[in-house]
Amino acid sequence: GAEAPVSTLTPDKLEVKVVNTNCSFDGGFLEKGYGVNLERLVELLSQPDVAQDVERVEFDPHSHYAGAKVYFRPAQHPDSGATRRSVFVGVFPSSKCVITGAASNAVAAEAYAF
Repeated sequence: GAEAPVSTLTPDKLEVKVVNTNCSFDGGFLEKGYGVNLERLVELLSQPDVAQDVERVEFDPHSHYAGAKVYFRPAQHPDSGATRRSVFVGVFPSSKCVITGAASNAVAAEAYAF
């Protein structure tokens, strides 16, 4: 049906549904004097034993994007819909990371644990 104008919405008429969870974290490597070798990370994540968890991984040292792009494939969760969509994990040389596109907090936590 037609959507109610914003001015007429009241808390009892709102339905809040999480459809995308984004988060960031710092692995803390830089403060200990270390960094992440992104070329080696791409090699590791391209190995057959992690293929079930990684849809693809990309890193271009000449790109303006300074991090590795990891497309993590989470397990199917009841709240993630009919399709098993990938979750983007950006990993930077500083060990700071961003997780975007998780369908729920549980999926974001799974990407974090990965």
